Amino acid sequence: MGTYALDDLHRLLYEVLETSQFAWWEWDVIDNRVIASDRKVTMLGYPPKSFRGAGYQAYMDLVHPDDAERTLQAMRDHLEGRAPLYQIDYRIQRADGDYTWYMDRGMILERTPNGHPARLRGIVIDLGGALDNASGESALVEELRRSLPSSSHADQSVVLCSNCLRLKFAHERWVSVDESFQHAFPSAVSHGICSDCIRHLYPEYSDRILARLQNGN
Repeated sequence: MGTYALDDLHRLLYEVLETSQFAWWEWDVIDNRVIASDRKVTMLGYPPKSFRGAGYQAYMDLVHPDDAERTLQAMRDHLEGRAPLYQIDYRIQRADGDYTWYMDRGMILERTPNGHPARLRGIVIDLGGALDNASGESALVEELRRSLPSSSHADQSVVLCSNCLRLKFAHERWVSVDESFQHAFPSAVSHGICSDCIRHLYPEYSDRILARLQNGN
């Protein structure tokens, strides 16, 4: 396999993530440009092209007015270092005018040389029309279960974490994508989320979720 330039690696990774079960987003804070999987908007009934090249405000415009300020505050708290994680559940408007609850989790992945946030990545899960702890945990477990590779392909596939983009090999070995990517990346790729990201993104659910996944429940 030939050598990849960094831009080629990023493009390849995004192409791979497009097949992920997770609805993910990435915000370039400096240029105020949000890149998101098609599923993030299609599960609301919108065509993906309507959000191509959109900024942060385009998504905030869909958040229920009663949830908008606390959603913005959650983002400010993370960007300004008061919260280690961007985590919020809010109502967001569907194309048909109704609202559904989204579980939204994200974190800063890259900073500028002077320490300001430069890039964030997160994952959203549709919780439906109602929200409580039970429905949130149930929706998250189901989303994770769908994302896991089948056991019949476990030996042939590499799992790409949809959040941190690390690659999982045998025996719970997760590696960052760097120069070794060109030597390690096989032909078959599956998608999931690593246990570290589950614990970081969903601290209120993580212990129960990991236990349920390990038990196959």
